[in-house]
Amino acid sequence: MVVWLIHDEKPGHCNQLLGLTQAFAELAPVEVCEIRAPSRASSLATLFAKSFALGNQLSKPDLVVGAGHSTHLAILAARRAHGGKAVVLMKPSLPTSLFDLCIVPKHDGV
Repeated sequence: MVVWLIHDEKPGHCNQLLGLTQAFAELAPVEVCEIRAPSRASSLATLFAKSFALGNQLSKPDLVVGAGHSTHLAILAARRAHGGKAVVLMKPSLPTSLFDLCIVPKHDGV
């Protein structure tokens, strides 16, 4: 399984992503690719252009996973350009229907 982790470099979000990939690794071999989320403006532009250059040299993802509001557009842009399932580890700032899976803490009330 190939998992792209899109992060904003915030320690809490990176720890969430690390925990999830460690759980995946206990079930099956995982290739993890870390990507620093581009700016929201850049992510929006790449979403409309159906391109995500940060992933051009990486293996095609099975999952594109992100944590942090600044990662949401990048997750969607990466999925649109390279495929895979879009997963967010929080209550998204965009409609949940845009993502294939939202892993949301119970206290967020979704």
